Amino acid sequence: MTTAIFIIFCIVYLGMILGGLPFLQLDRTGVPVTLATLAICVASLWWRILPAA
Repeated sequence: MTTAIFIIFCIVYLGMILGGLPFLQLDRTGVPVTLATLAICVASLWWRILPAA
């Protein structure tokens, strides 16, 4: 999970540096909001799978 969160973190900063992610048509505000939602989903799925292991 740490690797997934790190990748999301890097994409957020890359998107902010570039001024947005053109292939998703997101601006500088939409990048962190969208990827923060993705990070929460990844963490939520991770904690659902973890007790089963």
